[in-house]
Amino acid sequence: MATLHTGLPKHPGELALAQQLNGIADPRLHLWFNLSGIPGVRDIDLVIWHEAAGVFVVEIKAVPIAAIERFGYQVCRIRGRDSGESPQEQAYAGLNGLIRMFGRSSLPRMVATACWPLISRDRWNQHWDEQSVCGPFADKMLFVEDLPTPNTLTRRLQHIYREPPVRSGNTWSRHEPSDIAKFDRLLSPDARPRPAKSDLKRLETINERVRQKARHDAPSGATTRLRYFGRPGTGKTFRLLAIAFEHATAGKRVLFACFNKVLAADLLRLLDAWLGASAATGALRIQDVFELASEMNAALRLGVFESGYDGWGASVVEALRQRPDEFAAFDTLLVDEAQDMKGWHFELLCLLAKPDATMCVAEGTGQELYGERAGWLTDFACASRPCGLRRTFRNTRPANQFAQTFYEAALDPAHVPAVVQRFKTTSPAQYDLFERNEGGWPQLTLLIQPALDYDNAHRPEFADEKAELMAREYERLVRQELERLREDERPMDLLVLVPGPVDVERGWAAAALARIGEFTDYTDDKNRRVIASPDKIRLCTFKSARGLEGMRVLIFGVERMARLASHDDELKSLGYVILSRSLFETVVVVQGFDQKVAPFLEAAIHELRRHDKELTSSAEARAKNLPDDDLGPAPDLAALPLLSSPPAAKRPTLAAVPRQEMIKKPAKEPDLGERYNAFISNKAILQRERLKQAREEWLPQLLAASEEVRRAAAAATGREITSPKANQELLELTAALQKRQA
Repeated sequence: MATLHTGLPKHPGELALAQQLNGIADPRLHLWFNLSGIPGVRDIDLVIWHEAAGVFVVEIKAVPIAAIERFGYQVCRIRGRDSGESPQEQAYAGLNGLIRMFGRSSLPRMVATACWPLISRDRWNQHWDEQSVCGPFADKMLFVEDLPTPNTLTRRLQHIYREPPVRSGNTWSRHEPSDIAKFDRLLSPDARPRPAKSDLKRLETINERVRQKARHDAPSGATTRLRYFGRPGTGKTFRLLAIAFEHATAGKRVLFACFNKVLAADLLRLLDAWLGASAATGALRIQDVFELASEMNAALRLGVFESGYDGWGASVVEALRQRPDEFAAFDTLLVDEAQDMKGWHFELLCLLAKPDATMCVAEGTGQELYGERAGWLTDFACASRPCGLRRTFRNTRPANQFAQTFYEAALDPAHVPAVVQRFKTTSPAQYDLFERNEGGWPQLTLLIQPALDYDNAHRPEFADEKAELMAREYERLVRQELERLREDERPMDLLVLVPGPVDVERGWAAAALARIGEFTDYTDDKNRRVIASPDKIRLCTFKSARGLEGMRVLIFGVERMARLASHDDELKSLGYVILSRSLFETVVVVQGFDQKVAPFLEAAIHELRRHDKELTSSAEARAKNLPDDDLGPAPDLAALPLLSSPPAAKRPTLAAVPRQEMIKKPAKEPDLGERYNAFISNKAILQRERLKQAREEWLPQLLAASEEVRRAAAAATGREITSPKANQELLELTAALQKRQA
């Protein structure tokens, strides 16, 4: 007998097949039926694990052949049913969802196929005139004659595993019995992660304000052309998601496409948390545009992989143009992150939609990360209805204005006062409104550099020593943020950002997070489509963070932004994106040697906090002047003039502030600042006559005093930062003493 790991399905056709398979006298056969409710995974009819053949995700179509009106690679129309998606594509979507949810490394190699338990293969081949779906293609699916005996089923499954109807096949290898047990635990309802309360709260708030408006913007019974535009956090993505949900529950086939792989995975997670979303998941497809292009490349059997995405994508689009009716299956097309989508991206999406499909796009103002604004958007804007979004759901006012200051002042501290002055306007036509009041000011934290012998940095072990010490410092900062999470928040509510996948900050952060526990590593390309678990911290690159958000955001390596951007506008956009990810608080970790980004950020925070009361009152006045629907001409950041002359009063950077002024309020120990200054001023004496005494007596006091100064400064000013210049002197002295000690 086969091993049944779940209950039997209730649908009559699927139940008959389940009873037949369960009765096969083959102990190597393992069956899971009716898998539903897995976050980000559409319902799966059947999973087969055959110890001699492989693992299969199967879509069951228990219908006679007379009921099939049309069949193709992408389309299958069955009389009396709404869905027109082919069963092999449905099975592959389920397989892909499992990979997103659990990660490829946690799963066996699987293939997708379809099962027709009421149709014979001969009858199938005789019925269709289109030879591409007969013969060899029919051999890649299960029919009546494959099911009666263990031998016939095993042989057919072995063939399908090598040559599936979707994507490429695999070679089955031996496995351990524990692998099946592990797989069974993953599919168990008890093991599925529950939505984080923070997600549910955000969805509830936006659901109340957005969903009704989305029904009005794009009713499911009409064809709509719509363009949303606005700053980060104004609800563009959630409005598209609300439209997707409404249209899918109305029986429409919906394609939601975005540019960012990580965003697509995050939307699948949020969709599962959305109340009642499970009823719509079968008709709603959420994917990044590159995955869609790859799937079309496989479906068209092109085998084309030119250097660079653009040449390869153009080849896929050209092939689709030759077969327009076969793949145009979606009633509603929704496009997020439109500002970075190129012409072939949008044409690919249009070829997958029906000619009369509803089309809605969302454009992020000031968020272009991969070049200039997409050219096709200009044509679409002329043929669509514009909807500017003004009400910010994600950021608090301080966090939002901090990000805007970075964008508008273009890393010039001299421009900050004029930018802040513009925030004081009470006109709702200028700046956004803020839905959330809780949350703190962005924090700057100085990274404590390890005391190392840099004169001997050529030693092979030097890099490992530095990496170990930096990982410890990163771990301290991450644990500090974890402790600040509120009672109803989960580790996923902490989002850690690093410049790129190959930067040293990524390695240090990954090592630090590994010390703490498991984490979702979005810096690894193969994980960028994995759905994040609520019990794991998320690690992400700057560019992949667009569209994501966290209750707390910890940013490392801001000094490297200039290297990641190809021009000044892209640098402004990148900073704008990463500084606008938090719902509650952002912590930016800066390094003492940085002379550009850190001084600018410190000047921006200082100026914003100095005018906090005026900025609060002006924001409240704008809220009173704006209608509740918050629609209207949103401001264009790109159109804002750059400042050419510095303001009259220029505040010095933190490095230039005298050390005795660093702590504005008296510390617990009045002599703390004097001790600190004394140690620094005696640097020459320590290096000459009293090296031994300093090593034995003063060095521990020096390090302890510097730590006390840092903590007292944080307690007194509410921000963890010290003078980069003073800190560098301290590090030089420490390194010199340790060198002499060696």
